[in-house]
Amino acid sequence: MGVQIQGMASRFRGFLGGMLVAAVAGAAPARWQHGASPYRAEFRIVSRPNLPAAGVFVQVPVCGLAEMTGNDLVVYDEKDRPLPLLALGPGADNSVLAVVGALADSQEIAVYFGGRLPSAQNPQLRPGVVVDIHPWSGPAPAGWSEVEKALKGRRPLATVPVGTVELSYNPLDSRDAFVMDFRGWLLAEQSGPQTFMLVSDDAGYLFINGKLIVERNGAHSAWDARRGEARGTAPLVAGLNPFRCVVVDAGGDQMAVVARWLDPRKKATLRREDFAASGESELAGASSRQKDADFPAFTVERRSYMGWQETFYTEVELRALNGHTTEWAFGDGSRLVGGSVRRILVGTAGTAAEARQGRLVATGRIALPEQPPSFRHIGNFRQFKEYSAVIRQEGLARLDLGVLRAYRQFLAFQELNPDLVAVDEALLQRPGLPAAERLELLLEAARGAAAREPDKAAAWYDQLGRELRNPEQSVEVTREAAEFHLFRRGDEKRALALAERLAEIRHEAGPLEAATIRYLVAAGRGDPAAAGAEWAKLAQAGARWRDRLALPAVKRNELEPRVRDLLERGFCLDARRQLRQWERLAPEDWQSGRLPYARARLWRAWGWPFGALRELEAAKKLFPLLPNLPDVEYLQADILLEIGHQAEGRKLLERIVQDYPNHPVAAAARRRLGR
Repeated sequence: MGVQIQGMASRFRGFLGGMLVAAVAGAAPARWQHGASPYRAEFRIVSRPNLPAAGVFVQVPVCGLAEMTGNDLVVYDEKDRPLPLLALGPGADNSVLAVVGALADSQEIAVYFGGRLPSAQNPQLRPGVVVDIHPWSGPAPAGWSEVEKALKGRRPLATVPVGTVELSYNPLDSRDAFVMDFRGWLLAEQSGPQTFMLVSDDAGYLFINGKLIVERNGAHSAWDARRGEARGTAPLVAGLNPFRCVVVDAGGDQMAVVARWLDPRKKATLRREDFAASGESELAGASSRQKDADFPAFTVERRSYMGWQETFYTEVELRALNGHTTEWAFGDGSRLVGGSVRRILVGTAGTAAEARQGRLVATGRIALPEQPPSFRHIGNFRQFKEYSAVIRQEGLARLDLGVLRAYRQFLAFQELNPDLVAVDEALLQRPGLPAAERLELLLEAARGAAAREPDKAAAWYDQLGRELRNPEQSVEVTREAAEFHLFRRGDEKRALALAERLAEIRHEAGPLEAATIRYLVAAGRGDPAAAGAEWAKLAQAGARWRDRLALPAVKRNELEPRVRDLLERGFCLDARRQLRQWERLAPEDWQSGRLPYARARLWRAWGWPFGALRELEAAKKLFPLLPNLPDVEYLQADILLEIGHQAEGRKLLERIVQDYPNHPVAAAARRRLGR
């Protein structure tokens, strides 16, 4: 800055210094000695203002426990010296924004609030650039008078410190139409005219020293003024000049930028140092007058977000400032308990929040600004599971129906996700669900619960059997239920009963699926006669199916690698559908061992290791000389080792090494044995 700015800074420093000395003289220690203020927030100063009069910004987490105007704030530094302040009104994240005239050697600031008496405000402070956010409805304004009337006497939604006028998003929440009312003090090294330009989307109005110098009415694109089409000249005085810029965005893109013409051909966006710039502080802690008293004020941290199927999921963390156990209630129905809690919010609208400790309740809102937090990718398994864990700890019973459905959409990204079961169960408890959605939920819940909660899965499969009316769906689900009972629960009797039901369904696939289940039961028992009778039916049906669709038998060579690829990528349901085609097209592969091998890999991926072992052992019982016997036994050994049956698994590996020394799996078996 030039000499005049330095002189101006000295005058402000002298003014504030004298004011503070008078305030400090005879002051009593400030630790809980101000009136009846029950709460205190403590801040560390992390940056200094460019002028003493600009002070230091503090965002006091009031959370409805005191006036959101800040009229009751009282401030001291770490040496118990009272400091001047100017409350700027409600800030972001349920706070009050204020600027504090800290002394040159002040390092910490203590802000007391919640008292019954109004505090002294110092209008001589000159805070850095802030923006008031107001709602807006309707089209872009036709003139300043329309905007002035809309804002007159209305408190902004919040005041946010921004440092300069260069904003392309809503810094408060996700509303698409709003007013950005920037206020600050422009620095000038010397008196004289200067030309400014405004880039806005939509209408924009620039005031300097109380005079309107740029008026841009109606709907606009920011590109319409990028060359300086909206400009005006203002006579500046040396020192500080009151500055105001109001931009009305009626929806769509947002933009508010003010620049200065440096010469006839050069312009530059106004920088933070072109204004009186306040210092910054960070919240270091908070406490109440009485030790360990209830004090549920809280902070909000937006940690990350994911996008999936046109829905945004934002991870937020709320912390009670005193760390005490807190009961949390949210506007979307969620209820949680803890000193800190994490949630996955659906959409961008945010939600109301209440924090209760004893009889004391802090209130506020979790807002989601348009500028997103860190991005997380749903395809990253670790990040997806972190989000799943947060959803899993939710109290689902009270959640809004829309939130539950969005959680279901998210968790269903992982097939057979056990975390999805609780959400499906909560949705099934809601009355009035469409019949189609209810059937989808029952099947999804049964599949997800099959590995960990087989009794629940059995009940849901039974319920599906009672509610399904479509013959084709009945065949599909009854076949699936029969395999669940056979390969997950080992219940042959129940599987055969479902085979009888399949045979009675009036659909051409019913008898074929019934024969398949009977074949699988007979194979598991090692009964070649019964299995052979059923296999003959499968072979005849396969030939008819190939003839009807004019499919060559070699098409199964396409299905085998497709199934393998789907399983490796985690698409178990698609792999199962492909396997069903394979069974119909090439039933001879039951005897070659290729179908049992592929099906065992499916059950393993499904979380049914004992079902996989049953499938492989059944194939060996029927056909001791399977062409792919080394692969079958290696897969058996691998599964046994995985589930902790070390002795059995190693015994199989030893046999592979001994019986098939030149087979490719023998080398893998030796590595597993540590040779």
